[in-house]
Amino acid sequence: MLTIRHITIVALVVLAAAIYMAGRVRDPGPTHGSQSVLDETASVYARDFTRKDGADLPAPPGDEHISPAPNPVATDQSGDPVRPASIRGWLGNELGHGLSGISVHIRPTLRLAGLKDVYSVTSDARGEFQVDGLPTDMTYRLDVEASQFHAGYTLDPFSVIPGKPVTKIILKSIDLIDVDGMIVGTDNSPVANFEIFVQNLTVDFPGRWIRSDASGFFRLESFPAGKLQLYTAPPDIFKIEELVLRGNEYRNLRLAIDRGGYHLSGWVSDENGVPLKQASVTLNSEFRLDEYRSYSYRSTETDSNGGFSFTRLGDQDHRLVVKAAGFRPEVQNHRFQSYSDTLRIQLRR
Repeated sequence: MLTIRHITIVALVVLAAAIYMAGRVRDPGPTHGSQSVLDETASVYARDFTRKDGADLPAPPGDEHISPAPNPVATDQSGDPVRPASIRGWLGNELGHGLSGISVHIRPTLRLAGLKDVYSVTSDARGEFQVDGLPTDMTYRLDVEASQFHAGYTLDPFSVIPGKPVTKIILKSIDLIDVDGMIVGTDNSPVANFEIFVQNLTVDFPGRWIRSDASGFFRLESFPAGKLQLYTAPPDIFKIEELVLRGNEYRNLRLAIDRGGYHLSGWVSDENGVPLKQASVTLNSEFRLDEYRSYSYRSTETDSNGGFSFTRLGDQDHRLVVKAAGFRPEVQNHRFQSYSDTLRIQLRR
């Protein structure tokens, strides 16, 4: 039989339980618990931003650019690898027609262990392409190879963004021309077996080496018209700038460089006449013809006796710069007085 004492004890127990449960409902829990739920949601998007059929899923609302930690292989908070992303693109001409059979190369801007050096694909019959397996925590360079009728294209740098629409690339149409010519010195004498690299600055197109034959003649075939830059490899550097080829005219080029029958030699010493070995000696020149500028840069070091020499120079003015550790540089403009000039140069501290 229940007594008033028993009823009172039961009522107190029920009341205490109600108060405890009310506190649990009102208490949202510690902040880090809520954050872990958000992080888990974000990791699901970062881990599964492509469907099995290859189509891109949209990025989570308010977070269009997911930036995983900068590791070669990104991971979510559980330590699982993040699934690599895909990018899709379309190649076409100015008329909106897709271009098939065009090669596309994507390279990471940083070379890291475990990453491919290059991802290469070819556009399909509709001009579309897709590159898979790209980690989203990297930056890349995209190169479209030039073809016989279209210039190439370069995008550098770019990032892989999940859910980004198809990238559309319009390739510029080009006309390839053939050019004949001769490489000559400043006295118009032919320069035989001379090799120089030709780069087109107007359109994205692979540069090309040309080489003169025994008579100084060269031929440049299937190269686009536009503004050109020509230069050689070190140690002696020759460069031609501001030369323009036009597609509607025949050109027989005469490329003049700083070559000739002149010779310059000399000795470098300190104020007391002590020879300075391993002093740096550079010789530069610049001259302009009707349609372009021609530059040259030569460099050498003095020998154990402080001597230096430059051969096969043109007859135009040259700028001589001499440097040595612990001394003030010496700069001179030299105009030839004979086919073989000699200089004596003293450096001062």
